[in-house]
Amino acid sequence: MLQVVIATSDETSRNFISRLVSGTPGGRVVATVETEESLVRAVTYRRPHLAFVSTDLGQMRGYQAAEALTRQWPRLRVVMMGPRGNDRDEIVRAMKIGARECLAEPLTDDAVLRVLDDALHGSDGTTEPRAAIIPVLSSRGGVGKSTIAVNLAIAFRQRYAARVALVDGDLHFGDLATLLNIKSARTIHELNRSLAPEIATKFLHKHSSGVEVLSAPRKQIEATSVSRERFREILRVLQNLYDLVIVDSAASDTMPYTLDVADTAIVVCTPDTICLKDVHHLIDALHRLPVPLDHLIPVGNRFDHRPFSRVDAEKLLGMPLATVLPRDDRNVVAGNKGIPLILSDPHVPFVREITALSTMLLENSETFHHAVV
Repeated sequence: MLQVVIATSDETSRNFISRLVSGTPGGRVVATVETEESLVRAVTYRRPHLAFVSTDLGQMRGYQAAEALTRQWPRLRVVMMGPRGNDRDEIVRAMKIGARECLAEPLTDDAVLRVLDDALHGSDGTTEPRAAIIPVLSSRGGVGKSTIAVNLAIAFRQRYAARVALVDGDLHFGDLATLLNIKSARTIHELNRSLAPEIATKFLHKHSSGVEVLSAPRKQIEATSVSRERFREILRVLQNLYDLVIVDSAASDTMPYTLDVADTAIVVCTPDTICLKDVHHLIDALHRLPVPLDHLIPVGNRFDHRPFSRVDAEKLLGMPLATVLPRDDRNVVAGNKGIPLILSDPHVPFVREITALSTMLLENSETFHHAVV
C-alpha cells in the first residue's frame, strides 16, 4: 500500500498526480492540501509514504515545509515540484533539505510514474504500521451507536484475537462504562494528566471480553479538562499500542478531532425521517473534509420495516446502507445489566449482523487488515 499526500495549489498538477496514483495498483491519495499548515497536519495524522510538495506552497514556503517534514519523518519520501524543477540549483536545494528529487512542471507521466514505482518498491516506508481508528458516529444521540460500538469491539476481539481499545468519545455523558458494567479506577481524565506511551495502557480497563476500555470522566469538571486537541493526541498514542481503536464519538464533542486520525467511519442512522435527513447532511459534510475519509460505512439500526423499509430508508438517505441491524429490544435489557448482547445472546440476528459488519470493516481497512492477518 502506497499512501500519498499532494501539496500544491495548482489544480492541474493536483489532478494529474491524483489520476496517476489512482491508476497505480496499491496507490492511494490520502490528502490533497494547499498550505504549509495543512501539509504538516496531513502528514502527522495520515502518515503517508510519499509527499509531492510544490516549491511555491504557501507563499514560497514549500522548501521550509518539506525540510520540517524530513527532519520529523526521516523515512518519508518527499518529492519537490516546480517550474524550475530541472534547474541544477533547485535540485541541489531539494537534496539539501532531504527531498528525494525535484520534478519540473508541467509534470510528465514518466516522471511521476517513476517516483511512484520507486516508492512502491523501495524498502523505506514512513513508520511502522499503526492501528486503524474507527469512529462510530451519527448526527445525534439516541440512535444506538454506543451499543454498536461495544458489540463491534467485542466481535473484533472474538473473531481476530486483536488487541482492541474502545474509547468513550462522549466526554460529558459517556455510557460505555455502564454498558459494560465496569467501574474504572482511571479514566481519560487521568490519562490526560499523564499522557506517556509507556504507561498509557494502565489507564484502560480490561473487560472480561478482552476489550480494553478508556472510559469517560466521572465528573463534569473532569471532562472540561480534556481539550479536543488533547483527545486527538490520546488517540495517536493508542494507535501505536493496539491493533484497533474504536471510538464512540459524540457529534458535538470529539468527532472532528477523531476524524483527523480515522480512515474509516461508521455512520449510524435509524428509520425515521429526521435522522435520515440529518445523516445525509452529515455524510455530505464528511466528504468535504480537507483530509477526507477513505471509507464511510452507513449503517441502519433498529430496523423492523416500520415506518420505513431498507429501500425506503436508502431513498431518503440518498445512498445505500452497508448493512441494517434489526431492532432487538434485548439490547435495552443488556445495557441495563451491563452485559452486551454479543455475550448474553450470541446467536441472535442483531449479533450475526454485527459480526458480519466486523468482517466488512476488516476488508475496508487496509491498516487493520495488515495488523491481524
